[in-house]
Amino acid sequence: VTPTVTPTATSTTTSAASVFISEFLADPSTVADTSGEWVELYNAGSDSVNLNGWMLADLGAITHTISSDLYVAPGQYVILGRNSDVATNGGVSVDYHVHNKMALANSEDEILLLRPDGSEEDRVVWGGTSGLSISAGKSFERIGFNGSEWIIATTVWPGSAGDSGTPGGGFVPPVLT
Repeated sequence: VTPTVTPTATSTTTSAASVFISEFLADPSTVADTSGEWVELYNAGSDSVNLNGWMLADLGAITHTISSDLYVAPGQYVILGRNSDVATNGGVSVDYHVHNKMALANSEDEILLLRPDGSEEDRVVWGGTSGLSISAGKSFERIGFNGSEWIIATTVWPGSAGDSGTPGGGFVPPVLT
């Protein structure tokens, strides 16, 4: 599988990132965006990280600060979603509800993951000249954590209302027939 594109820089700090944006669904097709958008984070480090005080932001005015303890163990994933009700959010089990304060545009936008001190841990940019284009009902999955290669999901996850992705788990290459 050939990655779709390699977005721009992922970190503005001198230390290596250990928490990454690993997947996101900006345009669910089975439910409204206000119910079904989500962002997945992955801890590639060797220590658990408490995300309390960390922020999701864009390059505009949208920012959401995680306001409760949310631990992500080494090698684990957490899902931050606009709706925590699995029955109405498209079938995603959400670890943290962002209370509709973080809206993801379908045409051109970005997600920045900021540490409590405001420094950037990671980012992904789509639309414009980034080379990433949102596809309705399909998440973007990060292929690995040594770079920033993203691919559009092709498999419907168990429990999904019909959208594709791997929320709560790592990238799974498509089965070639």
